[in-house]
Amino acid sequence: MKVKGSVDQETAIKYRVAFRNAGALVDIQSADPVADPAKTAPSAAPQNQRKEIMTLLPPRAGSLIDCAPAIRPAPLPDISKLSLASPGALLDETPPPQARSIDTSNLELAPANTCTLEDCQIIKEPAVLPDISQLSIAEDSN
Repeated sequence: MKVKGSVDQETAIKYRVAFRNAGALVDIQSADPVADPAKTAPSAAPQNQRKEIMTLLPPRAGSLIDCAPAIRPAPLPDISKLSLASPGALLDETPPPQARSIDTSNLELAPANTCTLEDCQIIKEPAVLPDISQLSIAEDSN
């Protein structure tokens, strides 16, 4: 079934894009067998004078799966030596770290909105630059 006939290639492509955006697969076929570039000799007609007439196939005339590339499945790894632990089993058998006692008795909480993180910033004095006034650049003897 034709959707649209006797249109130029640019119009046919616009229809095809609209159908693709709607989820339909549309094939464009040339209505003029002479206009097929594979069968037409280059000297038969100048490119700007020849006008190809295209016909759009109806929607749902094909499937997008036909356009999909063939995919080879990856080989499965050898899992014959793997086993599953029973539900609730402990997988990590390393002993848990010992709890540490941290003394927080000397800490106090400041009232809300009384300070910022800039107040906690430690200001470092810049490093003293060494005196290099006695150094000079030697001229290249080459």
